[in-house]
Amino acid sequence: MVKNSTKRMRHFLSASVAISLSITLSGCGGEASTNTDIESVDVVTPVEDWVMVWGDEFDGTAIDMTKWSHEVTCDGGGNQEKQCYTDSSDNSFVSDGFLNIVALPAAEGSAQPYTSARMITRDKADFTYGRFEMKAKLPSGQGSWPAFWMMPTDETYGGWPKSGEIDIVESVNLKAGRADGVVENNVYGTLHYGKDSPDNVSSG
Repeated sequence: MVKNSTKRMRHFLSASVAISLSITLSGCGGEASTNTDIESVDVVTPVEDWVMVWGDEFDGTAIDMTKWSHEVTCDGGGNQEKQCYTDSSDNSFVSDGFLNIVALPAAEGSAQPYTSARMITRDKADFTYGRFEMKAKLPSGQGSWPAFWMMPTDETYGGWPKSGEIDIVESVNLKAGRADGVVENNVYGTLHYGKDSPDNVSSG
């Protein structure tokens, strides 16, 4: 069983990117390298003039459907994923102050060998600018690809990736051993943009 627990999702400031929260069995990482000066921004001291406008602490007994929607599809999530996204409480539920997203083997004869959940805020909580915070425990193992990411609500500049995508966090096959003996230990944050594939660009 692959389990993703998420708590304390908050958004500070104003309102056109929909948040997608998913656990996938394959996904949209990207090869990129950047130099980030972590000393240039003080991430510890609160910015006093910012105001929280959206949050979910998952303190109830059920998913707040005024804030989230389930994508229900078996089309592979655009990444040839071997799973169906469902709205079943077996695949996504709230417990002990956490949102749990669980990937499970599907029943024999199903369209895909696994089931999971993809939850989005599109058309319920869309933001243009701000600061996003989340706390999550990511699963590990071959075939896991949990992600927290943002897509445009309105594809102003065209379909993917022309209008952009911000992958806040993804981990790919975390802790799985490769054939060369290396253990996977990468966690990604990636920007996708540019022209239609194969001329798309990513950095992160």
